[in-house]
Amino acid sequence: MIVGWKVSTQNLNVASVRYRALLPALALKKQRIKSRFFHKNPERNLRGLDALVLVKSTHFKDYVFAQQAAMHGIPIILDLCDHIFVPGYTNNTLTPPGTIFASLASLAQAIVVTTEPLAAQVKAHLGNHRPPVYIIPDGAKPRHWPLSLHLRTAGSGILKRFQKPAAPRPPAPWHKHLYRFGRACLEPIRPIPTPTRHRLLWFGNHGADYAKFGLLDLLIIKDDLERIAREFDVELIVVSNHKHKYLENIQPLAINSRYFEWSERTVSRLLKTSPLVLIPNSRDDFSLCKSANRAVLALQAGAPVVATRTIALEPLADCIRFDDFYHGIKAYLSSPELIQDDTRHARDLITREFGPARIAGLWTQVLREVSRNPPPAPHLLTLLNLIQDLYLILPILLECQRQQIPTLTYCSGKLLNSSPRVLKALREHGLPFWIIDSVKELPPLPASAKALLTAAETSLGAHKLAHELTLHANRQGLYTVTLQHGFENVGLTYDDAVHPIGTITFAAQSIFTWGPPGLLHPLISDHARRKCIVTGITKFPRATDDLPAGLLPPGDHLIGVFENLHWHRYSEAYKAFFIEGIIQSARQFPQLTFIVKPHHAGLWLSSHSHGALPANVIVINPAVPPWENFTASALLPRVRAVFTTPSTVALDAARLGLPVAIISADLDLPAYQPLPLITQPDDWTGFLRALETPETHRALADQSQRFVTRTLAPLDGVQEIVRHLALATNTPAAVA
Repeated sequence: MIVGWKVSTQNLNVASVRYRALLPALALKKQRIKSRFFHKNPERNLRGLDALVLVKSTHFKDYVFAQQAAMHGIPIILDLCDHIFVPGYTNNTLTPPGTIFASLASLAQAIVVTTEPLAAQVKAHLGNHRPPVYIIPDGAKPRHWPLSLHLRTAGSGILKRFQKPAAPRPPAPWHKHLYRFGRACLEPIRPIPTPTRHRLLWFGNHGADYAKFGLLDLLIIKDDLERIAREFDVELIVVSNHKHKYLENIQPLAINSRYFEWSERTVSRLLKTSPLVLIPNSRDDFSLCKSANRAVLALQAGAPVVATRTIALEPLADCIRFDDFYHGIKAYLSSPELIQDDTRHARDLITREFGPARIAGLWTQVLREVSRNPPPAPHLLTLLNLIQDLYLILPILLECQRQQIPTLTYCSGKLLNSSPRVLKALREHGLPFWIIDSVKELPPLPASAKALLTAAETSLGAHKLAHELTLHANRQGLYTVTLQHGFENVGLTYDDAVHPIGTITFAAQSIFTWGPPGLLHPLISDHARRKCIVTGITKFPRATDDLPAGLLPPGDHLIGVFENLHWHRYSEAYKAFFIEGIIQSARQFPQLTFIVKPHHAGLWLSSHSHGALPANVIVINPAVPPWENFTASALLPRVRAVFTTPSTVALDAARLGLPVAIISADLDLPAYQPLPLITQPDDWTGFLRALETPETHRALADQSQRFVTRTLAPLDGVQEIVRHLALATNTPAAVA
């Protein structure tokens, strides 16, 4: 068996490289399980692997690498050693690391963590849509790193060695040890003489803003340290990576102290003097997830430990002094025999709980489980290319998930970068997805795939990715289908000079439509008409995301005004009528607030609302957070009634029982009957007046219901589509 370990760097000073990749590999080597290491992710690194372990992976590039592994059928294991879900935990991407990790989990067969608290955090943040979570602690460090472990680097194909540190050079004169780091002159690393006073050692990362951990943990035991310093000749040694923080916070304490810049070599050299190691812990959510590796490292070197009690340290409870730092330190300083007893006992515990045999056994169990449970082979492929695709495809994916039909969703990289809610939705439901960056680099389709479903596929340029992917799937013998994606759908129910219906073609073998065939445009081609199958609509009537409190004014006096995508359709007179109608209505009805929502893709009104608008008109810009996360469907439950240009919003609002008026002006819109049409300035006023009495309000709501009945087939669109796909893909004739 060959296991690939993807690490973030080849620098051995990074703890996750040492503890989460090299140590497990050393342990597994004794079980005749080979390992390969790489810190970059070209696809060729996957050749010959039986499993892939992604160590602390929180970047989109890791997701792309994981999807390549999944494509090759290689089981994926995610290894995590930090509570990356805490607010503010950062990396070099705009998307939070926890979100990316959760997305990776949709492709993985197992998650490995260091401690029980971290396992609980992973389960809480990933919910039920995740692979099994296993706990494997950080192992005990070997005396020497072997030279037989290699790192495969990208590009050149050269094998570089993970080198153990070179032998120390003879000491130079003191003045040659001064290092200029811009902030302070760092303590030189000299040969460490036998101490003449008792040494208390703290070592570790200085900390971060997102949690209470690091160098300032020493302030938790400030009183204990200063009390000890009054009773014993002690020196506090601090090894970290932020001297300024030490100088400002620790050096002023009433205890002798010195600072060393952190490196693995420095820690090893200092531990050889057998100091007393201090491990205070703030016990916040982040710090409680930390592993026992510092305590294990100290006890291995023969150094006693006084620590804050945490779950990770419980296996060492018989050889560590917990919580009462003053009495713990005093006990060790007063009794060399106690130090010998505890460190001798620790060696047996470390071998049993953290030794190579223990680590190898736990990893072997995980590898055995993922080998038994290979990545699910997707039957249905879908595509998310435009933001509106999510609301048509997501209900189908969730129903497939309920029926245990394996799916795989292709997502355009552009969509994921511009719309965080797409990634959020896929992550929350544990839906696996692959990223497609270019039409020119379409992915090889899984051999298990039987059908491809797109939300919006035509020969138009806006649908090019869906069109090309459908052609690609046709060539590979998949059953290809697309959806009616709007009430006025180009190529099906809509025609204009820019999108002439006779020139639009569909590569999909079937088109699932919302309503009776009589609602198709009279000029639709016979070829397209024959592909149409009535299934009903798939969109949920109500948005799945509620608007946060405070985003809109409170109360039931909100009127929604919506514009659609195709503004080339409207004359200048129509545009003027639209804007003037909003302004005059707001002035006539100051007690109402008009929420004007431009289309996410069009955004016409965001830049064309000329002049000063009345104070009771709010124009939303969907390109600006936090509005990017919410479409018209999220607004509709908050409004009393709707004005809209000809668009699918009319149907969405009518399905919720809202009064709906279509701004028609000079357009002929028979498809929207029996909804009221706004053709004259007085029509705006008449519609708003009708909302004021229960009888007229009910009459408008009844018109909305009749519009829904006339427009939509009385079918559950999601159930119909999933049933049809299941039947069609099991019929060889249909596939052919």
